[in-house]
Amino acid sequence: MAERLKLGKGLLRSKTFWVNLLTGAASVLGLVGGISVLPTPIAPYLVAGLAVVNILLRLITSKPIVGVK
Repeated sequence: MAERLKLGKGLLRSKTFWVNLLTGAASVLGLVGGISVLPTPIAPYLVAGLAVVNILLRLITSKPIVGVK
């Protein structure tokens, strides 16, 4: 078990996790709270940019998620 933890990292240290969490929070604020983070014309570019960021983060990821810490 200790060796497995040594090979991976915790979820809270994942850049991909934090990017997606912040994006999801912004989306929920827009839907539920009526708080617009960006003007509507920019939204498609944000979604495309997020896809690129997720791909880049996946490419630089070297360790699997093995826990929460």
